[in-house]
Amino acid sequence: GIMELLSSLHDLRSSGEKTNCFFAVAEDIVSGILRSPKGNMAWSTIAPCLNAEQIGMCLHIQTLASASGSASELPEPLNTPLLTPENITVVSTTLRDTSEVVSPRCHLVWNAIWLYLTENVAEGKKKQGKTEKENTSLSPKQALRRSLPVGSTSGEDVIKAIVDEVIVKSLLGIGCGGNTTHERRTLALSLVQALCGASRPRIGLSPSLIENVVLQSSIVERLFVDVVQTASGGRSSRAEHTLKPRTLHVLNSIVDAVVSDRADEDNMKTRLALAKSFARAEPRFHAISKTDT
Repeated sequence: GIMELLSSLHDLRSSGEKTNCFFAVAEDIVSGILRSPKGNMAWSTIAPCLNAEQIGMCLHIQTLASASGSASELPEPLNTPLLTPENITVVSTTLRDTSEVVSPRCHLVWNAIWLYLTENVAEGKKKQGKTEKENTSLSPKQALRRSLPVGSTSGEDVIKAIVDEVIVKSLLGIGCGGNTTHERRTLALSLVQALCGASRPRIGLSPSLIENVVLQSSIVERLFVDVVQTASGGRSSRAEHTLKPRTLHVLNSIVDAVVSDRADEDNMKTRLALAKSFARAEPRFHAISKTDT
């Protein structure tokens, strides 16, 4: 509700209304939830104390302020970047625990993260005079921002941190001796689906980022190969009832998204990146998954 209120107040400010309500609410949020017990206003001190809703709200404020070129006017610490590789490591457990939200819904913090990292590319295409017919059945693509709303952090570095710290380590427990659950795997599937451009917002990452980061072999093996070849013999397991159908749905949605898009050079590179990722993790992936992948 607060995030919707902030959006409405920001729209008033953007339309020329003489109001400082947006920044007044932002300051109230700072004074109410972002005060460190030690008085230190650095994110390194505050971030470990934030819950997922508070993280989402802070990113939403930064994204809105940046849209009107006023991010520097935000009160401390909102005028400094929250979403950095270092801070993602700090809040990875908090983001992991959003797996408690029942699929197919996803916690609001993830939408705030995607909107912070990406921007609509439709207007850019119009400015370049591109008139090719687009597939109107697909939602517009969101590309990584060249410059993030606050600070100078690279969007690709943030994506890599989300994949490595949240998906690989916290959700799947790979390489750190951690455990995973069906709920955590389900959230990992949703995040991979989003980063492959198969959900909304429809994120358009570079083929190399998809191949080498989002669909790295450890993720493909743990999320797809291990699940789709699950068989109990006589008695169906919980994985077969819930996780396997969800995994196949995500797999098919990723393939459908790329083959439904316009077959330009970037699209062909993305198709190749998907094929290489699945084949590298399991050469017999087609036979194991029993899909058209």
